[in-house]
Amino acid sequence: MPLVSKILESGLLSVFKAQDGLSASDAAQKWAKAYADYAQMAMAGGIPGVLTGAEAKGLESKLYGVLSSPKSATAGTIALAWATGVVSFWSAPPVSFGPGKVILAALALPIITPGLTAVFSNTKNSPDSCAAQMASTLDTATKTVIVLMPVPPPPHPLPLT
Repeated sequence: MPLVSKILESGLLSVFKAQDGLSASDAAQKWAKAYADYAQMAMAGGIPGVLTGAEAKGLESKLYGVLSSPKSATAGTIALAWATGVVSFWSAPPVSFGPGKVILAALALPIITPGLTAVFSNTKNSPDSCAAQMASTLDTATKTVIVLMPVPPPPHPLPLT
């Protein structure tokens, strides 16, 4: 099954609706889980990706680093944490898709950073609107991740020995 942004939107929305009662650690963990739940559906060439759980921990760490310092947590720094977290989610170490591996995830950076900065800067956004805009931005960015699939060698006749 391909990536479905509604799965991500639903997970993000649950965090926004519980935001007042969440610690920085809980918010980072739940946001990372929402992204991982969405990402587990990723396919390249019809082959599903193999996620180990370490990917979500890396994203969680980036988000927690910003959310745990409220004085420095601006719209831009939270967006940048998401951007670098998503890039590392896919590339450090590269997620495998059968014989293929992610070779390029950095194209997501210029999509996520301005997109999420705009979302977080708009203080009039409702939780539903924030979740929908975040999911749309993250979905668009995630779909720029490139997987390299090795080309099988062409068959060639071999003599019997």
